[in-house]
Amino acid sequence: MPITTETYGDVAVARLEDELTLDNVSRFEAVLEQPTEEGIRNFVIDLEKTEYLDNAGLEAFDDLIVRLEKSGGQVKFSGLGVTCRKIFELTRFDRRVDTFDSLIDAVRSFQ
Repeated sequence: MPITTETYGDVAVARLEDELTLDNVSRFEAVLEQPTEEGIRNFVIDLEKTEYLDNAGLEAFDDLIVRLEKSGGQVKFSGLGVTCRKIFELTRFDRRVDTFDSLIDAVRSFQ
């Protein structure tokens, strides 16, 4: 699964190009280490092209949220499709995080 990251000021954007499951969650975590080590504390996870998340994917999100909140950071999500939105709702994850329809709105919300 390709995962790309870009930095806009003090916000890192991670784009997931496929599903996030137990099979690839370690790659997701590894890719996010670099911006974190560079001092980035605010992240947007763009799920526009993500079709599916399993429990391991949600746990990876939760771990990232907890780690960043301890250092004064935040994680927001953009581009949730029907399936990911339903998963967020069923697990009540949507009550813990901010979600945005567009990536631009999510990045701007940090300012």
